[in-house]
Amino acid sequence: MDDWCRLRAVQEVSPSRALRPIFDLKRIARDAVGAKGDADGWAAFDERVDEIALLAFDRYAESREKLFQVRRDEMRRGEGIMNSRQARDRARLKGDGR
Repeated sequence: MDDWCRLRAVQEVSPSRALRPIFDLKRIARDAVGAKGDADGWAAFDERVDEIALLAFDRYAESREKLFQVRRDEMRRGEGIMNSRQARDRARLKGDGR
């Protein structure tokens, strides 16, 4: 599930849309089983799916956070490289007497 949550985190969709397939398991299971099953069994199943969804949301949020950190760090590195080039160019221009 960790890999799936990481994949969903990099896609440009809302958290609710990203994790919707987990909640769809409830409907899929009911459609597959039909009217069979007892209320306690379905309640336990629903509770387990909800627990899985909460764990998935935690993993999703962690992955989004890491993604934003990586993007921020890349931007900072890019700014650092740009500033270094500008400083080098200024120093070279000063050395040329301009």
